[in-house]
Amino acid sequence: MTEEEPVQPGRVEKQTPYAYLIEYTDYLAPRTLFSLLNQGVRVKAAFKGFSVKTATGTRQLAPGTLLIPVQYQEVDEASLYHLVSASVADTGLTVYAVDGGTSLEGIDLGSDSSWIR
Repeated sequence: MTEEEPVQPGRVEKQTPYAYLIEYTDYLAPRTLFSLLNQGVRVKAAFKGFSVKTATGTRQLAPGTLLIPVQYQEVDEASLYHLVSASVADTGLTVYAVDGGTSLEGIDLGSDSSWIR
């Protein structure tokens, strides 16, 4: 029997006033999504790829990437940051922080027509 490697802690780049992005490619991403939805967090999913500047650099993100807008949530900015942080704490996922809705390439984060709710 082999011993499973421990999952690395997840992390949020920083607290942001605009939105958080989570790539939906890791096998633990559905667990994170379930946790967020179960806590009443509003989440959208991209149906097209895009490129965006995050707190740590430019990222090319695929369709399925989760967008968690800070606005229109039932909780304030600080509480949302803590909910997101707790949801990825034991997943190894990185949550990217963005400070605006304009993408470098592809769909814009503020565009309602390019996101599934």
